[in-house]
Order: sequence, then C-alpha cells, then structure tokens
Amino acid sequence: METPLDRFFQSFEGFKYDPLTLPSLSFTQLKKCHGDRKSYQQIEAPSKRFHKAIDIELEDMYGSSNDLAAWQALCRAVVTGGEVGRSITSCKKILQAINVNIFDLVYCARHSIASRNSNTSANELLRNLKTFPTIKALKNYSRQQNKVFPLAGGGRVNGDQSAALKAFLRPLNRKC
Repeated sequence: METPLDRFFQSFEGFKYDPLTLPSLSFTQLKKCHGDRKSYQQIEAPSKRFHKAIDIELEDMYGSSNDLAAWQALCRAVVTGGEVGRSITSCKKILQAINVNIFDLVYCARHSIASRNSNTSANELLRNLKTFPTIKALKNYSRQQNKVFPLAGGGRVNGDQSAALKAFLRPLNRKC
C-alpha cells in the first residue's frame, strides 16, 4: 500500500527511497541528494510538503483529531496500563503526559504495517516506542538525532489533522 510519505519521496526523480528507513533520515538524504543544487526557497517547499505528508500519514494510521475512537486507540497503544479517556478532552489530558518523537512514531507505525504478516502486533511495536519523562529530554534527543518536527511550518500550519500529531507535537524551541 502506497502511503503519503511514499508518494512524497517518490516524486523526486533520481532519489532512491526505502520505505523502511526512518523518515527524518530519508529527508536528510533527499536534501543531500537534491539540496546541494537548490536555494533555500526550493528546499523550503519540499520541507512543508514532507511535514504535511507526515500529518496525513499519521491521520491514515491513527485517525483524525476529531475522532474519539482515534484518541482512545492512541491511549491504548502508548499508555502503560492502557488507560483510556471517555472523551477527546480526557484522552488529550492522558496523552499530554507522554512525550514521544513524531518521527519515531511514524517509523513505528510504518514498521507495524510491514510486520502485519508477522506475530508482532502494532500495539506491541508502539509499546516499544521510546518515551521521555520530560519535554527537555525529548528536546535533547530530538536535536541530537536530527528528528525535530517543526511546530511552526509543521503541524500548526498543516492543521494538525491527525490525532497523533495533535497529541504528541511539543514546542521544542522553548526553554525547558
């Protein structure tokens, strides 16, 4: 099944794309492959398309931000003990305490799709998703790994269509 990220990366002629590679690494490779010959404005447009593709892919995988079932599924998948809210607001409060990297979340989801023929469930893969006790720890990890999903120009501009992006996008540029 072709995903929004697959379509995004395959739109660049000459770029060798591996769907099982971490999306942030694929984008870095794309910038190296095509970016050396382009101006900032020519790289900025693909960056926005890349972040939009991630939002759409997360929506396809986890559901939309106005769907209670999507929020409850996220709670079941990432909260130890599977605590589930009875409303979107209560699910948001539960998930607000969970700090995950957006790119790692996409990577786990993509691998769960690839492993559907194995004995590993999507929820098992998500339970292996690295979580962080604080936003500062998430910020440090995200910066060290070059996995920062932009708040401005990313989710906020794209409309946060997915419940996952709305739940887990954190302001990493603020002092923690």
